[in-house]
Amino acid sequence: MANYVAILKKGMDMTPGGPDESAVPVAERLGQQVELEKRVELLVETTSYVLFNYVAQGLFERHKLIVATQLCMAVLRSRGELQRQKFEFLLRGPKEMGVDNPLTDWVSESVWGSVQALKELEDYASLPDDLVGSSKRWREWMELERPEDEPLPGDWKRMPEFDR
Repeated sequence: MANYVAILKKGMDMTPGGPDESAVPVAERLGQQVELEKRVELLVETTSYVLFNYVAQGLFERHKLIVATQLCMAVLRSRGELQRQKFEFLLRGPKEMGVDNPLTDWVSESVWGSVQALKELEDYASLPDDLVGSSKRWREWMELERPEDEPLPGDWKRMPEFDR
């Protein structure tokens, strides 16, 4: 418990916008106090970062992304920004197998099953039809070296970040 309190206190001390910014890195100092709502937001952000860095010291490199994801989801859930149905889909990764795949030359049966299962979610109901209808654009996007860093084809690029 003492370590938890020490990490929490360090996070509070390193948060900009408070009455004493002496422990805040110079580049992040605001030089003035901020409103309560903004201060709470900054406290959550900074304390989460400090907590992650503390926990990460004892983790193997391959486990750090898992812990970072868990921490991120917990923060989003506490803010009410995490849609339960989409989060559960992300965790379960369901597939709807047995649906004919018209894009077998570049979409595996497993991926096609996942795309079909996404139809359950309202925001993705038209995804399978769009993949078939705009297959050239989608194929170019999927064959990029890092497609996750590029905008999605068509109107899909307008989706909120988590939904992508």
